[in-house]
Amino acid sequence: MHASRTSWSNIEIDLAENSSISQHMSGIIDAIFLGFYCVGMFLMGWIGDQVNLRYFLFTGLLLTAIFYGVVGFMGANGYSNMFVYSIFFALNGVSQSIVTVNLKISILISLFDI
Repeated sequence: MHASRTSWSNIEIDLAENSSISQHMSGIIDAIFLGFYCVGMFLMGWIGDQVNLRYFLFTGLLLTAIFYGVVGFMGANGYSNMFVYSIFFALNGVSQSIVTVNLKISILISLFDI
């Protein structure tokens, strides 16, 4: 999970040098990802309290893998449309927020007898 968030920052500079995505565009993509991640943390925590946590975490992990795989496939094939990258990073931010907030809740629940 953490590897998918840090690998973008590792390839971001190389992507700016080798494609039509500038550092300004990658900064906008970062802001979109973090904005959706932030809002998703609040919404997905509430939704995680209402549904089966095991299935919800599985869905979040699966969606994160799919969205990040699509971004990696686009980068490997030289596709550099900022709008499409922004959409997939927004979806990736929401799917990662599903996992992050609910995984922390499940760990805390297992530590304390609630």
